[in-house]
Amino acid sequence: MNEFIKKSQKVEVKEYPNQVKNEPLVSVCVQAYQHVNFIKDCLEGILMQKTNFEFEILLRDDASTDGTAEICKDYASKYPDLINLLAYEENQFSQDVRPFIDNVRRARGKYIALCEGDDYWTDPYKLQKQADFLKANPEYGMVYSNVKYVDVVNAEITPSKYHRVRQSALKNGYMFYDYLKGNFSIMTNTVLFRADLIKTLGLIDTKKWFIYDVWLYQRIMMVTKIYKFKKIMGCYIDTSNSVTKNNFI
Repeated sequence: MNEFIKKSQKVEVKEYPNQVKNEPLVSVCVQAYQHVNFIKDCLEGILMQKTNFEFEILLRDDASTDGTAEICKDYASKYPDLINLLAYEENQFSQDVRPFIDNVRRARGKYIALCEGDDYWTDPYKLQKQADFLKANPEYGMVYSNVKYVDVVNAEITPSKYHRVRQSALKNGYMFYDYLKGNFSIMTNTVLFRADLIKTLGLIDTKKWFIYDVWLYQRIMMVTKIYKFKKIMGCYIDTSNSVTKNNFI
């Protein structure tokens, strides 16, 4: 049980720990909330990964009421050797608890991969390729890739002009200032980074930071190189009711 849960006696939460005996090389953090139409694709994309190492799936549901919670529990019971489910009975985001920060504290892997519950992976060798690159290139701290954009509102796959411009650029090396200028974008479901960067940089103050991935990538790029794979490794689901669109766009 993570430290946040230990300190909070008012929160009703159930944890379904996985049964991986050895230390996983990669921890995949999946944050889910009201993702009933997408969570199966998300989990299947992770479960299909072909690797020569062990990985764990840290699945966290923030008290979904649309059926997502039930799907998460079903998958956790089917794959107890891979999935570690943290299932809240009371929504924590509304209480200023940031899902990623709460979830990543549980990670045991040397590398951390991210995939929100409404996105999914399409390349069965995503984890293997990315982990191999970081092993062979210690000067790089994070990798990412191209994605396919799926507009569920208009049933389209063609990305917007904004996404086309930023995804077409191949950005490698020390890219902090380029990222600040908006010269390229990093889609969260394609990322893999070194877990020790979390300790080096420190975790986000959960009451101050809203969009965790932007902050995280900026901090990582301040201290290390990043590398982009040209290959499309996943799908980004573009919805009209996402947290970021409702609050920032």
